[in-house]
Amino acid sequence: MQGKACSAACCRTGLSLTRPSQIRTPPVTEAARASRASGIPLTIGQETGNKSLQFFENRLRELFPSKGTAMEDEARQVAAGAKRVDELASQLSQQNIADPEAIGNRLRGAYNEAVGKIAAARDTNAASDYGKVRALAGTKPVIKYQNVTDELRKIIDENGNVPAGDASKIAKQARSLLEKLTETPAGEKPSPILLPSGKPARIPEPPTPSARAATVSDAMKTRTAWGKAARRTGNIFEDIDPNANQVLAKRLFSAINRDFDAASSDNTPIAKALREANTNYAKASKSIEFIEQSALGKLLGKDVTDAAFTGETFSTKAPELIAKRYLTMQPSQAAQVTSILREHAPGVLQDAKAYALRNALESSRSDLPGAPEMSFTKFRREIDRIEPKLSDMGFTSAEIRDIKDVTDTMTRAGDRVGANWSGTTAAAHMLGTGAAMFASPMSAAASIITPYVASKALLTEQGRDLLKKAYGAGKPAARNAALGALRSLYGSSMSDLNDRSNQ
Repeated sequence: MQGKACSAACCRTGLSLTRPSQIRTPPVTEAARASRASGIPLTIGQETGNKSLQFFENRLRELFPSKGTAMEDEARQVAAGAKRVDELASQLSQQNIADPEAIGNRLRGAYNEAVGKIAAARDTNAASDYGKVRALAGTKPVIKYQNVTDELRKIIDENGNVPAGDASKIAKQARSLLEKLTETPAGEKPSPILLPSGKPARIPEPPTPSARAATVSDAMKTRTAWGKAARRTGNIFEDIDPNANQVLAKRLFSAINRDFDAASSDNTPIAKALREANTNYAKASKSIEFIEQSALGKLLGKDVTDAAFTGETFSTKAPELIAKRYLTMQPSQAAQVTSILREHAPGVLQDAKAYALRNALESSRSDLPGAPEMSFTKFRREIDRIEPKLSDMGFTSAEIRDIKDVTDTMTRAGDRVGANWSGTTAAAHMLGTGAAMFASPMSAAASIITPYVASKALLTEQGRDLLKKAYGAGKPAARNAALGALRSLYGSSMSDLNDRSNQ
């Protein structure tokens, strides 16, 4: 009787004929905008932040008629969140890099590429600049190896008479190199006057070897070779530890640069042309030094070689550690790395930005049986670590807004206010429904239908709008219209349950 009376009342008021399209759509809120932008659906309570509604919705996650649907709703939210994060990462870079080792190697490769590009540009410009000097100087030697020979003597002094294999080799090869870069002038003749002993009255001092001067072409070739050795792409000394070879090469490269500067100190046309060429060369060298000493250079560590056994070269920092340090850099360090990558390796910058998102996604995934695909809480925790420096990492304002839409929506979707973690609510509802079955089948059906329909409507746009009207309408007529539209929208599901409850 109760069911028939209800049906009659519904027919008299026309509620069962009310269509969802007849209900006015409420205005779009910021939460609704973020939800649509991110593609992550929200329930009414999550969207509005209404604690009473959130309390009710979280109860639906516990009641047995609606628990399954609520879990499906949560799975939809999680799937949409993971999909959106992957979309944002793919928009940044088509390189699907989520492996720390891969991005660490990409960053190291970008560093080497940047240094190599500057060095190549420096040599190209130098060929033009010093070509002007050669045109003026011709075959005249103008670069005196004074600083180079002084540095070689220091190296010989440091390694001479040292009972160690590499030291002996270094001293021997340095002496040979010194001989090539010095020349001994012809000595004075002894005095023609002889003493009673038959010896000359005056015996001159033996001539002192001095630094030899080289043409611009020869000096440039020497400097280029030593510059490569300083970057570990060549060598000066043979059969010694590569790490020591690089250190010595840097010393000699610096010395020959000082010799170029010394040759430009005069006020001659040759010196002036040389001074301009030296200035341009020094600027490019400073750019290389800047990258070496920058946050990117410090991020990568140094290359070392196992000279005694395998001969392999490794970095002092593993690529996985490079990736980790990239994510934990200070904002000023991140800005410096971004500036270098944007200038010299823009593709790697995009890869690194995409990695930051994919790393957060991978870190939030769950492999527990029955658990959602990912945890919104874990994802937000990972993003929160880099959020203050997203701009410094190269993310644009639009990209940051997209990320914020995702994390804001995840925050709302993950709100569990009023949740009963003990499960006593669900148990009480189940017992109450069982008892009602003996007293009134329709009461028991209503107990099941209400949470079932509400849970079905939570993550559909029509359902959310109708539930908003049902729970927020001030007038009974408006509320009844919304409930009637819900009945029309989910009539088949309710009818199935009614049929089962009447059997």
